[in-house]
Amino acid sequence: MDATRPQSPVRVLVTKIGLDGHDRGSRIVAAYLRDAGMEVIYTPPWQAIEAVVALALQEDVEVIGVSSLATDHLIIPQLLSALRGAGLGHIAVLVGGIVPEDERAPLIEAGVKGIFGPGTSRTLVVDQVAQAASEARRLRNASFWENAS
Repeated sequence: MDATRPQSPVRVLVTKIGLDGHDRGSRIVAAYLRDAGMEVIYTPPWQAIEAVVALALQEDVEVIGVSSLATDHLIIPQLLSALRGAGLGHIAVLVGGIVPEDERAPLIEAGVKGIFGPGTSRTLVVDQVAQAASEARRLRNASFWENAS
């Protein structure tokens, strides 16, 4: 067993925020993650940021994967801010889809943990989601123990 993979199943929310309705890629990635033994909560397109934050809390996810084929990745910093505001700053946010090179740095600076473009291998996606989940669990547990003392 890979030491970087969490012991219990990773919980991932795969979603599309904003007005982009192209969801073929996100459905494929959701299947990859399920095939790898992860628990995937999949939403239909056109999700509001507030709804994604509420669902992330309700479902106790470690990772949120956001698919973007239009310019909806530009509102991901608002999602990250809303997650932090809800006490969910430990959740890793990954982005997949069409993200122009010059728009990647601001997403990483805002806190996005990874960006996957077209053609990214299944193995890379699964491994990076597992790694992001491990880090999210570590951060959540550290925060829990800080608040408990």
